Amino acid sequence: MLLAVNEEDAVDKIREYFAKEKFTFRGWRAKPDAATKPYKVSMFPTNYVIGADGKIAAGFIGFDADGLKSAVEKLTQK
Repeated sequence: MLLAVNEEDAVDKIREYFAKEKFTFRGWRAKPDAATKPYKVSMFPTNYVIGADGKIAAGFIGFDADGLKSAVEKLTQK
């Protein structure tokens, strides 16, 4: 599952962006610091791949499509 978390933009703006980009994954509008503090996010975008056990399997600052794909493939091969 893929989930996008946004702490800054209004819900309407997030929905509009998802519709424009034709994203099929879910978006979540979090309260300020609800996601950034526990995961120590300091820059945007920050991407985490979280395993079925709830632990972070990989993390990336910035968008790294190849790294994300590789991390997900690693988890699905287990």
